[in-house]
Formats: sequence, structure tokens, C-alpha cells
Amino acid sequence: MTKVPALTAVLVIGGLGVAALPARDLALALPNNGTSGVESTQRQAFDTIARAFGPGANAPLVVTLDIVSTTDPLGVVAEVERMIRRRPGSSRPRSPRPTVGPTRVSSSRCRSAAPRAR
Repeated sequence: MTKVPALTAVLVIGGLGVAALPARDLALALPNNGTSGVESTQRQAFDTIARAFGPGANAPLVVTLDIVSTTDPLGVVAEVERMIRRRPGSSRPRSPRPTVGPTRVSSSRCRSAAPRAR
């Protein structure tokens, strides 16, 4: 116990506030060309696409699911796809592609390398 609990509380809360200051500049989104300098060609292309196709055209929605514990993984994936398609403003959603085996990155923009011969 402390002799001055109110002072201890103020000091602890103040210390936590100081420790949390770096979090105000924390960017949680993946970087994209919108974070480039205004004069860069990448940023100009980003802004042009946003003006032409509307908000969100430069920011695809990436959804990950933990379907290991379900008895119908394809059904769960299909239901989530239906939920996304029903959302207003979601246009041209791509069909999901569940992966098999241990965790691996799967993208429609790049193909994984061919497996190595053993």
C-alpha cells in the first residue's frame, strides 16, 4: 500500500499516457500508392483511379477465415462470399480460394512457384 494513493494513481495513469503516445501515429492499414508523395506518378495514378471508379477501388477487401474447425469449410466460405456480395458498394468481388495444408499466402495477382522435386 502507498501513503498517497491518489498521487500514485495519477503517476501511473500519466506514465501509461506517455507510453501510449507513439500509438497515435500508428498506421494499421497496408501501405498503398495513396501513401506516396503527391507529385509521384504512383500517387497520381491512385488518385485518378479513385476519381474514375469511386472510393474503395484502390483498396481491395481482404478476408481471412479460420475454417479448420468447421465440418463444412466450403459452405462457410460460400456463405461469407454471399454476405460480402450483399453489402452495398461491393462490386466485382472475386471468388474465394481456400488453401489446403499449412498456412500459405494465396493471391490472385501472383502465382506460387512450382513445387521443388524431392
